[in-house]
Amino acid sequence: MENFFKIILPQTLRLAIPNLSNVWQITLKDTSLISVTGLVEIMRQSYIAAGSTRDPLFFYSFAAVLYLLLTFVSMKLINRLEVKYSRGY
Repeated sequence: MENFFKIILPQTLRLAIPNLSNVWQITLKDTSLISVTGLVEIMRQSYIAAGSTRDPLFFYSFAAVLYLLLTFVSMKLINRLEVKYSRGY
């Protein structure tokens, strides 16, 4: 079992992380993860808030920044994993 975690798993993750990052980005863009992080949910909440306050620029700008922050942070974490598991190649 120890060989699995030290030898096989890092080799598998090296090949799997790029594909998993693509799936993660698609999931982040297309669905509402836990009703908080999805683009559709963020834009819907911005639409509701902009309609009630008559200030759409602020809410849509905030939604854009929030979405970019979510994608930026997740890609940084995925890039770190790729670098970690690609050492030596």
